[in-house]
Amino acid sequence: MSTFSYAASIKCNDDGSILITGVSGKSKGLVSARKKSSKDPYFKVDGTWTEYEDNKFRFRSEEALFVSSKPTRYTVVIGRRKSTAKCPAFKFSCRIFNMSVDYCYKRNDTFYAKFTANNFKIDKDNSLRFNQPYTLRYDAETKEKKTYTHAPDILSKEFNETDMVVRQFKTKNRFIMSWETPLNVSRFIVSYDGCERAKYNLRERANCIEMPSCDRNEDCFTDEICEEGTCSKSECDECQYPMNNTCYDYECCESSVCKEDEECSENKCISLECKEDEQLVEHECISLECEDDEYLGEHECIKLECKEDEFAFEHECVKLECYENEQILDHECVELECEDNEFTEGNECKPLKCGFLKKAYKGKCFGWFSYLGKIFKKG
Repeated sequence: MSTFSYAASIKCNDDGSILITGVSGKSKGLVSARKKSSKDPYFKVDGTWTEYEDNKFRFRSEEALFVSSKPTRYTVVIGRRKSTAKCPAFKFSCRIFNMSVDYCYKRNDTFYAKFTANNFKIDKDNSLRFNQPYTLRYDAETKEKKTYTHAPDILSKEFNETDMVVRQFKTKNRFIMSWETPLNVSRFIVSYDGCERAKYNLRERANCIEMPSCDRNEDCFTDEICEEGTCSKSECDECQYPMNNTCYDYECCESSVCKEDEECSENKCISLECKEDEQLVEHECISLECEDDEYLGEHECIKLECKEDEFAFEHECVKLECYENEQILDHECVELECEDNEFTEGNECKPLKCGFLKKAYKGKCFGWFSYLGKIFKKG
C-alpha cells in the first residue's frame, strides 16, 4: 500500500486493479498511471468514483490494468497529484479469460469436442497460459432436451468417464475432449463458474454436427480428412490452414519471418510505409514517442524545463497542488516529517510555542499531566 496524503491511500491487487480511498471531492479526477521510471506514455485507468463518507471518495479501477510478472512500482496521477504505488505480480483476472468452442461431433459411440483457451500476454517475455481444463464446466445437451454436466462441483453419472488431450501452441492451448457415450449430443457448452456470469459471460457453445462416413479424403469437406471410415476435422498446426484435405503453411504468422521493412498482415508479408513522425522498429511503424518530460518538436524530442513546483505530465509542465502537511521535493508532493515540537503550516514545519507548564507532543500542546499520560501510554 502506498500512502500519498494524510488520509488517502492506494492499494494494488493481484488481479491488476487498484483501490484508492480517502480522497476529497475536490481532489478526485482523472486517474492515469505508468510503470515507475518507464518511458512509456501514461495509460488511462478506467474505473468508478463513489462517495462512502461525507466528502470522502473511493476509486475502484477495472481489473487487468496493472499487469506485470513481478512486483512493480507505478506512478499514479490523480487529477493534479502524483504518487507511487507498489503492485504485486499479476495472477489472474476474469477479464482476460478468452476461450472458444471450435466444434463438437459424434463418431460411432464416442463424442468429441475441441475448444481453445488463448494466452494472455503479460509482457514481452511472459504470458499466462490456461492449463486446467477440469476447472471448467461442461454441459452436453441432447436432442431429447436433456442436459448432462461435468464440473468441479456437479457431475452427471452419464458424463463421468472423459479423456482430455491438450495441444500447446505459441499463443494458445487447444483441448480435445473425448467421451464414450450412447447419447446423441446436439449442443456442447463450456463455461467458467469462478467468474460473475452477468459481468463476464464466460460461456461458449457450439452446435454439434454429425460426421459422415467415407472411403477416402475426397468424400469429406476440404477442411476434413477420412479417418477410420469417418470424416473428421483436420488438425493443422498453428501456422497452417486446411484445404483440399491437406494442411498448408501460411506465408507468415508473425512479422519476424518477413523482411525488415515488412509486416505480417492476414498471414502475408506486406511492405511498410511509415509516416514522417514514425520510425521503423522490428517490422512496425512506431510513432516517435517522447518521454513524459519531453515534447515533440521538429521531428525530435525536446526536454521540458519544469519549475520546482511543477511536474512533467503527458509532455507538459503541470503545477503541483500539495496538501498542507506536504512539501515539494524533486517535483513531487512528499509528506512532511515534523518533530514533536513542530507543526505544519504553509507546507513547512514551524516551531510550536507552548505556554507555561505545557509540553509539545506530535505537533500539539498538552498540559503536563496529559503529556505524561501520553508518554507512559506510548511506553
